[in-house]
Amino acid sequence: MRRRLLLLGSLLAASAVSSWAAENVPALVQQLAGGSDEARLKLIEVGLPSAPALVQLMGAQPGRPAAEAERTIGWIVDRAAERPGTRAKAEWLLLNLLIDPRQSAPVRHMAAGLLGRVGRDAVAPALAGLLGRRDLRDEALWSLQQIPGPVALKALTGAYETSPSPDFRAAIVQAVVTRDDRPAALFVRAAADRAPVVRLTALYALAKTADPGTAPFLARRIETSTGEERSAALMAYVMVGRALVARGDTRAAEPIFAAALKWSEDDPPTARAALNSLAGRPEVVCASAIAPFLRSPDPAVQVAAVNALAPMPCRCATMALVSGLRAAPRSRAVAIVTALADRGDPAALPAVLAAARVSDPDIRLAALRALGRIGDLSARSAVAAALTDASTPAAVRRAAFDALIALGAAQLRQGHADVARNLYETALGAARNDEDKARAVRGLGQLHSPLLLPTLEPLLQQASAVRDAAAEACLASADTLAASGNPKGAIEAYLRVLDAVRTGPLATELLTRLGALGSGVDLGSRQGFITCWWVIGPFPSPNKSAYDRALFPEQEINLGKEYDFEGRKLKWRFVHTTDPSGIVDYLPLFTPNETTACYAYAEVTAPEAKEIRLRSGSDDGIVIWLNGERIFGTNADRSLEVDKDNTEARLKAGKNTVLIKVLNGGGSWNACLRLTDGNDQPIRFEQRCE
Repeated sequence: MRRRLLLLGSLLAASAVSSWAAENVPALVQQLAGGSDEARLKLIEVGLPSAPALVQLMGAQPGRPAAEAERTIGWIVDRAAERPGTRAKAEWLLLNLLIDPRQSAPVRHMAAGLLGRVGRDAVAPALAGLLGRRDLRDEALWSLQQIPGPVALKALTGAYETSPSPDFRAAIVQAVVTRDDRPAALFVRAAADRAPVVRLTALYALAKTADPGTAPFLARRIETSTGEERSAALMAYVMVGRALVARGDTRAAEPIFAAALKWSEDDPPTARAALNSLAGRPEVVCASAIAPFLRSPDPAVQVAAVNALAPMPCRCATMALVSGLRAAPRSRAVAIVTALADRGDPAALPAVLAAARVSDPDIRLAALRALGRIGDLSARSAVAAALTDASTPAAVRRAAFDALIALGAAQLRQGHADVARNLYETALGAARNDEDKARAVRGLGQLHSPLLLPTLEPLLQQASAVRDAAAEACLASADTLAASGNPKGAIEAYLRVLDAVRTGPLATELLTRLGALGSGVDLGSRQGFITCWWVIGPFPSPNKSAYDRALFPEQEINLGKEYDFEGRKLKWRFVHTTDPSGIVDYLPLFTPNETTACYAYAEVTAPEAKEIRLRSGSDDGIVIWLNGERIFGTNADRSLEVDKDNTEARLKAGKNTVLIKVLNGGGSWNACLRLTDGNDQPIRFEQRCE
């Protein structure tokens, strides 16, 4: 077929050869006999006019040439079937080949088979006349099976009534069942045929038909038949029930499935089919009709019964599963406990608790999941035992942790905040990785309790996932403080979270909350950045010459003085950056701002003398003086990287002066400076501001 489609695709592109090909059909037929694909394409393009020569080749050269001719005629007929104008011509051609007694047997066989592709009612009588002939009846049967309409159907049903051959009557039944207009009445008659092969075929046909009108007949056959015929009738009966369910008639389906389940207890394939049909349809039958199949010796039937019971909302379905669990082998126990987990019915709690204590890890895992879904506090001890037992497999322990989190959520939904807190704190203590810690912290955050701040605030210093969860939880707790009339406590809590998160959307949200409470916060300063500066410039710096050139700010700092410098008046200007990283952008402050330099001055007050690390970043070069002593310098062409430079220094108690010179060759021009301790934690200090 693939090759045929490829050939037809090539044919559509070859439109320039048609007239030549039509005049050279005999030569093309001879080339085809030699195996030429190009000749075949041209003959297909010529179409039906080339058929006589191809038929002649079939009779003249048996073997491969005849087979090539027959295949080519088939492609021509397929192409003709796609065009209304040529379909009737193809039908007429094939019919004449069929009824012409002068044609060879292979040609008539071919014509009888190809009529199914293009034929209509008009050819059905001719094909029907061949059903009594052993040499042509198989092809005639196939074509009648394909031809739509009442005439072809009547020909088939009539042949069934008159055929003496049981095998051919069975073949007719198989052919009729594939038709859209298949009559159930024929299959009912055939199911009472004297030949076993016909009866069995008809029962399978009734299963495919699934006509509700056949239900009484099938019920009688189930009660009176044995062996394979009984199984086939039972399967057909189940299919009738399925068809009723599919069209929404569950009331009519209920007695059919109830009877089918009763009859199929000793027939596993049919039992599976019936139970699978009921899965997701809890309204069709009651749980008591399904429960016996939990004890089936066939494992697949057991699982099908579990799946059918699982979605049933009634308590009796839960009890049926619980009853089945008591004597269930391992494989069925896992399926039953899993179904109970999906149901989340408290009535299953005693049985699931027992399953959570067995040694089999798969059963324990399913039971712990079920306990989490049920959400009853009685499960706490079983869950805790799985978490604390060092021999618990990792997967079971994971299920126990999930169950503990689920129990906390269930208690919180029920309004038991104190119990939920205890469960989440237990989970936090049992967590073995940051993801689990974060889950437990998020659970605590749902409590919105200020009492949790002492527990949560130390977590702000942990890894990012835990820190982020703790920050959200602290924020919720601080919101409660603010809403309850304790703004001071809320501000303190907000500030501790702010110190942990430093930047990002949450930091912006915290600043908004602090502002609403009347607390202005210099975020950069809280991270140790100097944010209040006095700046002066610009100073020319061709070829970076200002790096080594000592200009007047290096000799004198007088913030109120105006200086004369190379014909320009320069004064110190105050700048307060609100950037969280303390970055000062000098481009908008000075013109010109390429191949230039500027100075920035700050004063910080420390409560006591201490060793510090002075961390800086700049674009481009930078020189730093602390209390008049040059402590760092770089004349590199670089982009700003916060905390790029790390210089050891010492603050004195009281006021300390900081002077920096920042150079720019071109492009961006900025810098930042931060004071930290030896552990890279920001130092608290006071800044001189306007």
